[in-house]
Parts: sequence; structure tokens; C-alpha cells
Amino acid sequence: MEVVQKPSLVKVHKVCIKNIKGTATTPAVVKLRCSKANNGCENVKISNINLRYQGHHGHAHQECCNVKPIYSGLIVPPGCRA
Repeated sequence: MEVVQKPSLVKVHKVCIKNIKGTATTPAVVKLRCSKANNGCENVKISNINLRYQGHHGHAHQECCNVKPIYSGLIVPPGCRA
């Protein structure tokens, strides 16, 4: 029996992430991964985050897939590139 993959019908939008600080266990301290279906995630706002990574596997960074967050306030590490 063949399994048919169907695109997601869920639309993620109007998400607000704010006032987060701490230390992560991996260099990718923020991972925002959205499906390509429905044009990815929309209206994702991130403000005042200060996340550090103190390990030996690189520098702290953010990873974004199919999302263009709107940043404001203190953003550490720098946000994803558009």
C-alpha cells in the first residue's frame, strides 16, 4: 500500500515570543521551522531575547525555515537573515 503525503492544512500565525533569557545546550538556541504549505508561518514576533551557548560546538545562532520573524528590542544572538 502506497502512503500519500499530503501538505499540512495548519496555518501558524500571530505568534509572539518575548522576554526570554537563559543558556542553551546547543548552538542553535532558537529553531523556528515552518512547513512550506500555506506560505509558512506569518506574523511571528520576537522581542527581548538573550540566549547564550557556552559549549565548544560553535557560536549561538538562530535557525529559521519558511518564516521571517519580526524582531524588536534586545536580540541575542542576532536574528535569522531574511
